[in-house]
Amino acid sequence: MEAVKPKKSRKKLWIGLTVTVVVIAVLFGACSIFVSSAKKKMEAAMNAMQTDVVSVRSLTRSIGATGKVISAERKDVTTTLTNVEIADIPVEVGDTVEEGQVIVQFDTEDIAEDLARAQRALGQTQGQYGISAQNAQRQVEDALRGADYQAEAAYSQMKSAYDAYVGAIEDLEDLEEAEEDAYRAWKDEKEILRGLEDEDPTIEAQSAATEAAKAAYEQATAARETMEDSIDKLYDSYVMAISTYENTVASGESTVASAQAAQQSTALSVNTDQQQKQVDALSEQLEKGSLTAPISGIVTAVNYEKGDTYLQGAILTIQDCSSFEIEAQIGEYDIPDIQKGQKVLIKTDATREQELEGTVVFVAPTATAVAASMTGMTTASTDPTYEVRISVDTPTDRLRLDMSASLSIIIRQEADALTVPYNAVQTDENGNTFVEAVNDDETTTIVPVEVLMESSYYTQIAGDLQEGQTIRIISREATDIFSEMMEMSAMGQGG
Repeated sequence: MEAVKPKKSRKKLWIGLTVTVVVIAVLFGACSIFVSSAKKKMEAAMNAMQTDVVSVRSLTRSIGATGKVISAERKDVTTTLTNVEIADIPVEVGDTVEEGQVIVQFDTEDIAEDLARAQRALGQTQGQYGISAQNAQRQVEDALRGADYQAEAAYSQMKSAYDAYVGAIEDLEDLEEAEEDAYRAWKDEKEILRGLEDEDPTIEAQSAATEAAKAAYEQATAARETMEDSIDKLYDSYVMAISTYENTVASGESTVASAQAAQQSTALSVNTDQQQKQVDALSEQLEKGSLTAPISGIVTAVNYEKGDTYLQGAILTIQDCSSFEIEAQIGEYDIPDIQKGQKVLIKTDATREQELEGTVVFVAPTATAVAASMTGMTTASTDPTYEVRISVDTPTDRLRLDMSASLSIIIRQEADALTVPYNAVQTDENGNTFVEAVNDDETTTIVPVEVLMESSYYTQIAGDLQEGQTIRIISREATDIFSEMMEMSAMGQGG
């Protein structure tokens, strides 16, 4: 059996349904009214056509950025002198210093004492080495003199033996000639004797002459033979003298080499390299006991105090504030268009309405480190940026370090560009760009154009248009109404 609901419950149900229907009806009516109103506004905006003209103007494309004023040159004062107490820092933050001015003084008393001890030890070692080296040098010189003297004596004996040998050969030639002459004389006397008759009274005398010639020839032969024996002996003496000379020279060279080896051994036995290195190192440390300003400028940071022990890092920082640069971070979308040498327009609060000129002097080849932040259980990181530095070319005395600056980096400039207002260029469903040229009867003709460059308000184009030609521009009001209608349409489709 079906249960019967109380009358009170059915009454509440009917009231709820009625309210729901009324709400839906109200919303539907409101949407209809909005769409109708937007349509009327759109028609009114479209009917109230706005126009402009094609113009030739100087057009500039630029990239906007913000940056910070930095010094053109900055130096951190550091040193390799560690674990030494700082005796004095006679400058403070804000002081102006000149290049070469003493800005840090270390307590170098201990270093000076260590250097004095090291120099004394080195001097003693060098003194001992000097005596040994002098003795070794003297031995080398004595060996050289002895070797030269003995070699000269041996050479003199060799030369004398050679001269005697050569002289004997020359004498032998003379004896050979004398022997030949004596032989011919003896032969002639024999011919004369053979031709005389027995009864010739002079035959006895001729016979005696022949015997005398024979005796002279025999004597000449004996002299030649004796000289040949002498030459053999003189040659043997000369060969022996050569051998003696060679042995004497070799012996002298050996003696000199031994003396030189002893000299080198003496040098090696007394090595002062380590002591000299210690003296050099301590001298260098002592020189670093006073640090001077590497550049002229203003002290912008002092990280140590008098009495501190220096460990590492910058003791203080000096910045040259006679010239400034602007440091900016440029996103990855724009950085490919930025190059060194590009002109930049700079504005700061400190320079009021004055527009400063600058030049891009540095473009980082790598991105600045991206900082990541932890949000809940996820890590979020910003897009990478690239450091760019701009020199400030306009003289001014109003800039200070760390001031903010607005930058307009000029990427491209065209002196005689054919331009139309930015909102005159439209795009069809195929992505083709065009403008609407206004005819005399206020109708429009679509003219295809190519967009060459865009600025904040004007666009450089190329197409079948002329300077002064009237074109239609799409008003901001019509664009806003169209956007509202598209949003309402999307809401209706979602419902």
